Amino acid sequence: MSVENTMNLPVVATRGLVLFPNQEILIEVGRPKSMNAIEEAEKYFNGHVLLVSQKDVLTDDPKEEELYTVGTLAHIKNVKHKQGFLRVTFSGLQRASIASINEDSQMLFGTINLLEDELGNPDEEAALIRAINREIKNAVAFERTQNLGGSINIPKEFWDNFLFQSMPATQLADQFAQHFPLSLEQKQELLETLNINKRIEIILSAIQREKTIS
Repeated sequence: MSVENTMNLPVVATRGLVLFPNQEILIEVGRPKSMNAIEEAEKYFNGHVLLVSQKDVLTDDPKEEELYTVGTLAHIKNVKHKQGFLRVTFSGLQRASIASINEDSQMLFGTINLLEDELGNPDEEAALIRAINREIKNAVAFERTQNLGGSINIPKEFWDNFLFQSMPATQLADQFAQHFPLSLEQKQELLETLNINKRIEIILSAIQREKTIS
């Protein structure tokens, strides 16, 4: 791993949330260590932090072994100070793995390695994207034929975002992963999957599974 791909940054542990690159999330931050990490990042790190999910949402003070090993390099876009907590908008930049965590009573601080997407076979990628579009169109068409309910429990506006937008495969996969109702474990799997085609395969399976159980 080159020096350019290694960074030392404040770390914010999240409960039940995963941020993907090129996506934004709004989080209410109330734990002292996380609030200190945000303050430190704004003062000394150009607003950059690592967002990483903790494995157990009930853990109040997670240690290194209680965090997932892959998170997201993020930029602090906006901070609103509330009574006893912060309301923070984070913008995801790039996947990153944790090399080590240094912890004291004030905050979490980590050494991270930036991760690059792995390109798959372009023909396979195109075929997978066509399959996703086909599944989305079928789901939307079925929804519109129903008076009550539908085949899949997802708002039509969500599907329309994908039908009427042209975007690179990596961005499509990450946008879908950010907004589709997946478990924490499933979202974390998508975050840790570097191969873009494998990510799209996971997403396609998620759409098909949701159609089956809805």
